[in-house]
Amino acid sequence: MATLENYLIFYVMEGQWPAFLVEIAPNKTVAHLKELIQAKKRDDFPSIGADKLTLYRVNATGSTLNERRDAVAQAELTNDCELDPVEYLVDIYPKSPPKKTIRVVVQLPPISKKRQRDLEEEEMPRKLRVIVPTASVGAFPEIFKQYALPGKDQIIKCNRPIDTSTIPLALLHGVFGRFIDECESFEPQVKENNFIQSLRSGMAGFFSEEGERQRKFHECFSEAYEIRLLATTTRHTRTTTDGHAFEIGSATSKWVIMITEAKNELAGFTADPRFQAILYYRTQVKTYPTELLKTCCFPAIILTCYDLGSSYTS
Repeated sequence: MATLENYLIFYVMEGQWPAFLVEIAPNKTVAHLKELIQAKKRDDFPSIGADKLTLYRVNATGSTLNERRDAVAQAELTNDCELDPVEYLVDIYPKSPPKKTIRVVVQLPPISKKRQRDLEEEEMPRKLRVIVPTASVGAFPEIFKQYALPGKDQIIKCNRPIDTSTIPLALLHGVFGRFIDECESFEPQVKENNFIQSLRSGMAGFFSEEGERQRKFHECFSEAYEIRLLATTTRHTRTTTDGHAFEIGSATSKWVIMITEAKNELAGFTADPRFQAILYYRTQVKTYPTELLKTCCFPAIILTCYDLGSSYTS
């Protein structure tokens, strides 16, 4: 009987990418495969033994990276496709697995909710670990300034006081520099003038409640620029803004790019709408993947709508 060549098996960690490769003899068991995977990924999960890994058999093939990634995402990890540690690989794969095919998805054991929170807090940048009140409460100036004044608890820099400035927006990325230039050089056209007139007319009305002014503000944006502002609970945060928009270039990252905060009339209100929107932004940023938080600072435009302006006539 001819000796079978070693198998080259591509695998992925559940919910992660890229794929990894292990070389193993076909007369080895799934238990041996677990040990090889654990050894290869020891730095990623040093406290998890090979016996705690769960392997699922999949057949995620495709001619391109995106096709294989989509195939993995669509694979159903059921008990029927779980690999038994005592099985021999030659019985599972009578022939060497084909090229450009992901054959195994590795599932780590569930982490307790408390331990998961601990891990997330350890990895989260220090300033985001500081617990602040909810946006509706923290927007009161007396509370907000506790986190804006210089000191160990300073986590928000919004040019108040004036020396608590941030990195200029134009220096974060070239595209923001172009945005600043266009803001200064752009000449309003008919479309922009129509929008301003619509907004001016709409905001000049009297509204019995904040929500009515908010909806009118959203209508003006939607009609002029087809920008849909969502007055809903932002994903993962349990907080509800008066309107926000996500970027549309990616279905996975969902960076928040605009937050609006509405007040009916400022008289009698002590929660500053700008502070409130800033805290909503901070809450949303905490939901971004940790690896992105460490390397990226993605800004959002904050719009506040309130009152109607004033003018004096003789």
